This record gives sequence, C-alpha cells and structure tokens, in this order.
Amino acid sequence: MKRQKLSINMMSLLVFAVEEQKYALPTESVFHVIRTVKITTLPDLPHSVLGIINLHGQILPVYSIRRKMNLADRTLTTDLLIITHAGERTVALMADTVNGVIDCEREINPREQPGGEKPGFAGCITTKDGIILIPDPERFLSESEEEKVTTALSDVTPS
Repeated sequence: MKRQKLSINMMSLLVFAVEEQKYALPTESVFHVIRTVKITTLPDLPHSVLGIINLHGQILPVYSIRRKMNLADRTLTTDLLIITHAGERTVALMADTVNGVIDCEREINPREQPGGEKPGFAGCITTKDGIILIPDPERFLSESEEEKVTTALSDVTPS
C-alpha cells in the first residue's frame, strides 16, 4: 500500500502503549526502536529514570512513563525502548508495545489531558480510538532531576 504524502498541516506519530494508555512521538524525533537490553541502575537518579543503557558505546538514560504516571513497575519481558532525543541528549523511553505510525493534524491539544497539564507531556490528540498522550522528552524531567542525571552520567565511562 502506497503511503499518502503528508500535507504541511499533518505529521506522522509513532504510537506506543504503556499499560492500556496510548502515547505517541513525532516520527522525526525517533531514531530507533529496540528490544529492552540490560538496564544498569545508578544511585541518585530521579524516580522516573530506570537507569542507563549502553547503545553502541553511547550511554543513554532510560525514562519510564510508567513511573512518571505513578504506575507499578513490572518485570521486563518484551518491553521496547524508543530511542529519541530530549534537547541535546539522546534518551531511551520505555514502552510496553509499539502500535505503529499514524498521520494526524499538527495541532496538539494541551487542554484535553486527563487531570490537566502534566509535567513531561506536550499535550494529546483525540482519535477514533481514544486519547493519545504526547510525551515531551525535553520536559520529562524537572530542572533539578535533569541535573541529577547529568551528574550521574558524568561519572560513567562506556565499556
């Protein structure tokens, strides 16, 4: 099936799920999707950062939407890591499943989020299947949490 050319008012989103909630990131911000690899924990990381991974010699923090939304941790089985960027830093975002790519209007509605605006989320879109939250990896951590990650990563040497 030939994919439609997007108009200037459209964007492609990679849709993924954590628990039953769907999330999406613009495809242009996604570098890779990989199966979960060994995550190394470090002391003094913020609660929503599971640890770090070594991806081809690059040390990446692993962000957990599950923890950000105060959901219980689960045993890692077939989880996936979405490699994306958060400002100047490349990060891995944990997902239960990846559902595919959708095309939608560029307009993201910040007012429709359940419970109001949540730190770390740019907004949401409404589809026929329900609300899809749009995480903002650049705002996923507070300034002080970002400083903790920077400090922790400065002490790590890729092996």
